[in-house]
Amino acid sequence: FRKQYEYRVYTNTGTFVANWSNEVLSEPSFRMVINGGPGDMIIRLNRAFDSFGEGVDVVLSNVVKVYCFDRDAPSGILLYSGFISGYRPVIEGQSEYIEITLLHCVTEMLYIMLRDGTGSTEVVKNSTDPSQMLKDVIDLYRADGGNVNYNATSIDMTGITASYTFKTYKVKEAVDKIIELTPINWYWFVRADNTIHMHLSNLTASATHAVVIGKHVSRMETWRRIEDLV
Repeated sequence: FRKQYEYRVYTNTGTFVANWSNEVLSEPSFRMVINGGPGDMIIRLNRAFDSFGEGVDVVLSNVVKVYCFDRDAPSGILLYSGFISGYRPVIEGQSEYIEITLLHCVTEMLYIMLRDGTGSTEVVKNSTDPSQMLKDVIDLYRADGGNVNYNATSIDMTGITASYTFKTYKVKEAVDKIIELTPINWYWFVRADNTIHMHLSNLTASATHAVVIGKHVSRMETWRRIEDLV
């Protein structure tokens, strides 16, 4: 079963617009980080420099969902979801194409200010499980139009309590502070479907998933620095 990708385009209100699958020149590629989410994705479409669907399907803020179909997922699995943040038509030698940049919705968390129901940018949490803090922060963020959400199983409870006052924090800054309040080895991330997760790292001796360098991993690095020493 040959691996195939499908690119479905929607308006920012959820109306289906187009399918780009037969026009895409590039392989789907993006960066995924722990304590974060998917990075940007660049898509190249085989379209003319002066006629590429601008205002039709190539529209800023349109949402593109990338699905992967293969032997393990014959019905398809959502690989990436993001909104069009920019595009540029390109002429390169005899070739013409449109290069589209997608950003995942986790990017919103970098810019939306954390506010309570009254609009105050000071949010107080006393004697609260950090996991519940995260849920409360996401609830406030969604009330301001955010798209990232959680479900019944995506956030585990840490079993401890902490107190903290968030003052003029962006949502991403608040989430990063919450992970500092958790016990050691807790982490968070956002999946392609915009679901935020927070769990304790698997500390067992046996691996639960094997990845192959050169097949699943195109680049890996570690970093040791003195700033982490106390």
